Amino acid sequence: MIPSDEYVKLKMICGLYSKSECMILGRRYKEVKQNVYVEFYGEQIDQAEVIAQAKKIWTDSGKKASDLKKLEIYIKPEDDRVYYVFNGIDSGSFPIINTQNDF
Repeated sequence: MIPSDEYVKLKMICGLYSKSECMILGRRYKEVKQNVYVEFYGEQIDQAEVIAQAKKIWTDSGKKASDLKKLEIYIKPEDDRVYYVFNGIDSGSFPIINTQNDF
């Protein structure tokens, strides 16, 4: 049974169907633009900046961008650190971007 259009829209918005799954169902929907910001002590962290910095660490280590299959990010404002895990194996951290606070 193919889900109704409204059901598919709801699933897409919730991120439960991938774009390719929706194409298989023969429907096209605009992807919802998403941004996540973490705010603390008057500072704001943009998800795009954090992800770009983590990916730069990956490529600066001599690895191909195409070899990065999974990226996990953990932001800990109380430590002033961003922790990352590449492909479930390699991990590390870097200072939160654009902050000058001493916590």
